[in-house]
Amino acid sequence: MKAIGYANKFYTLWDVTCEDLYVTVNGQHRKSGEKIIRTYYQNLSTNLEKAKNRFTELTGIKAPELNEDLKGVSRSWTTTDNNFQVYFDYEFDFGKYRGMKIDECEDEEYLLWFYNETGGKRKDNVRNRLTSFGYKLYKGSMRTKKRIKAIKFQDSLVSGHHFENGEKVELNLTVGNMFSFSGRYGTTNVYEFYTHDKKIVKYMGSNGFGVEVGDKLTVKATIKHSEYQGVNETKLLRIKFI
Repeated sequence: MKAIGYANKFYTLWDVTCEDLYVTVNGQHRKSGEKIIRTYYQNLSTNLEKAKNRFTELTGIKAPELNEDLKGVSRSWTTTDNNFQVYFDYEFDFGKYRGMKIDECEDEEYLLWFYNETGGKRKDNVRNRLTSFGYKLYKGSMRTKKRIKAIKFQDSLVSGHHFENGEKVELNLTVGNMFSFSGRYGTTNVYEFYTHDKKIVKYMGSNGFGVEVGDKLTVKATIKHSEYQGVNETKLLRIKFI
């Protein structure tokens, strides 16, 4: 489309065209944006009425009003607008399943990841899909009933100073967690146990006990009260398994 601009002194002749941009989604071409090409041709006149008459002589069409976007420039340029909605709210808009309908996805791990990365109506649709697999919203995240039960149980455990410092005890324990780390003195093993009334007690040292999470044990040990990062802890020393 021919247009009239203004560059400081002269009114100018332009051609402005728009090209639609597309992406392919599941074999379908969808409009993703527009490219606007502004091509400068020549000066027309320093007088607007004369410029319009010259425009009509050159193009054979009635002169339009001054194009405000073409003020102050006398060289061609192109702009691209990619802010078009390509994907519907019921589709994934990024990731390996981009373009797939959310309610057709069977990949629970991907759905959980995508749930934390998206928002709005699309997030609601992902939540509905996870709900169909038995997930529930708990503390801002979608989790299985089993995981929710485990979190609730973990939250119910009580840390702090239990028993008397230096007391020799015999305890029935369940293994709750265990890990190890390497330091300047070698490998340190950390075991977290809990009692029948949900008190947390720990062992930290070089010994490895060959146990698994969930194992139930009876031990004799000596109590030591300690503190880590401002949290009171109860440690077990000189553990003996019964």
